[in-house]
Amino acid sequence: MAEAVWNGYLRLSPAVSCPVRLSPAARDADTVKLEDLNARTGNPLAQQFVDAETGEIVGANDIVKGYRDPGSGYVTISGSELEALAGAAPSIIDVAHFCWRDQIDRARFEASYYIYPESGHAADTLDGLRLAMRRSGRDGIAYVHLGERERIAVIQSHGAGLVLSTLRPPRALEPVAFAERADSDIPAEMVDTAEAIIQQGILVGDANALPDRYETRLRAMIEEKSGRAPTVPSPSTSATGAAPPPPPVREVIPGGAASSAVAEEVRPPPVWTEMVRTDDERLFAHDYPSAEGRGRELGTEILLLIMGLGDRRFVELGWAGHPGSRRQIEAISIRPREKLPPSAIEFRVFDTEGRATAWVSNGNYAGTRGRQLPLTGFAVRPALELRDQYDIVYEGCFFDGGVVGPKHNGDICCSPFPNDPLEAIRISIFER
Repeated sequence: MAEAVWNGYLRLSPAVSCPVRLSPAARDADTVKLEDLNARTGNPLAQQFVDAETGEIVGANDIVKGYRDPGSGYVTISGSELEALAGAAPSIIDVAHFCWRDQIDRARFEASYYIYPESGHAADTLDGLRLAMRRSGRDGIAYVHLGERERIAVIQSHGAGLVLSTLRPPRALEPVAFAERADSDIPAEMVDTAEAIIQQGILVGDANALPDRYETRLRAMIEEKSGRAPTVPSPSTSATGAAPPPPPVREVIPGGAASSAVAEEVRPPPVWTEMVRTDDERLFAHDYPSAEGRGRELGTEILLLIMGLGDRRFVELGWAGHPGSRRQIEAISIRPREKLPPSAIEFRVFDTEGRATAWVSNGNYAGTRGRQLPLTGFAVRPALELRDQYDIVYEGCFFDGGVVGPKHNGDICCSPFPNDPLEAIRISIFER
C-alpha cells in the first residue's frame, strides 16, 4: 500500500465526520525518468530562477506568486494570503453535494486517491456511505485542500472502498464540437464494420493489466544502450530464435497455354510456435484446422495483386501469396473453382488507414491498383442465400503478426499489430 499523502477528516455533515487518510491510486515511481543533460559534456543540468529584467539569480525564499494585470502590472500574492482563501480547513474533506452517478464529465478527472479509514468507527462510516451511494446511484462532491490550494473533487464507490478524484474546473475544458447525427444517418455498413472489429478485439483478461508499450520499448532501448539488454526476438521469430517455417505454397502464374508451367515451392507445414511481442504479450501461430467433421471442401481460385510481382493466380489448396516473403498484397479477388457461381462468395478488404471496401463478389478485385496501398485485413462470407449451406474458413499471414485465424463466415482477419501488411491468405469452402 502506498504511503498516505494526506491525513485529516471526512466531513459528511456538521454532526458526522471520521478520520481518514488519502493514498495515491496510481504511482509513477517505476516509470523511466529522463533528465536534461548537457549534450557537449553529458553532465546533468540544474535549473535556476533568473530575474527577467536584471538577470539576477533569485533564491527560493525570495519567490512570491503574482498575476499580470493589464492595467497595473503585476499583483503579488503571498503564500499566507493564498492559504487564507481556502474555504475548507486544510485537514477536512468537506462533502458538500451528491449528484447522479457518472454525471460529471470524465474529461475533468485529474489525480485519484483511495480513502482509507483511520479507526474502526471510520470504517463503518465509509462503508455506510459507500453502500448508501450505490443504492441511491449518487456520487459525492467534496472540497479538499491538496497541494497549494483547495480543490473540488468527486467521491465514488470503488470495489470495497471509496476513491476521491480531483477535478479540473469546467472552464478548463474545450467546448464540445461533435456533430450531432441521428443513428439512421450513419451508414449501416460502417456500424457493421465497427461491430465486427469490436468482436474481433474483445479483450480476454484484465484491461488494467495491459502493459505500457511505449514504456516497455523505452526500457529495452535504455538497457540495450547500457549493455544490459537481452536479445528480444522480433514478432516473426520463434522463442527458440528460429523463424517459424512457412506453410506450403503453390503458385500458378497466368499467361495462357504458353505459360502452362507451374512455379511451385513446397515447404513443411507450420507447427505450433510461440511468437514473442515486444510488450511481452503472447501471440500464437498455428496450423490450419483439419476438415474432419466438415462436408466436402470446394476449391477456390484466388487472384492477388502483389506489389513488385503484379497479378498472380492461385488455384491449388493451401496458401495464396508468399508467407514469410514480406511482399505486400494490394488487391484480392476470390471465387469458387467448382460447382458454385462467382457470386456465391462475398469478400472485402481493409487498408492501412482502417478503411474497408464494400462487399465484393463475381470475381471482382477488392483493393487498389498501382497506388501502393497494402492491405491489412480481409473478410470472406457466403452469399446471403447460401449461408445455411456453406461455411467459409480462412486465415491470413502478416508481416509481424504471423498467421491469424482461422476466421469464419465474415469475421475480420487482421493482425494484432497496427497497419501490419498482409502477405498471404488461405481460404476453404465447405459444404455443410
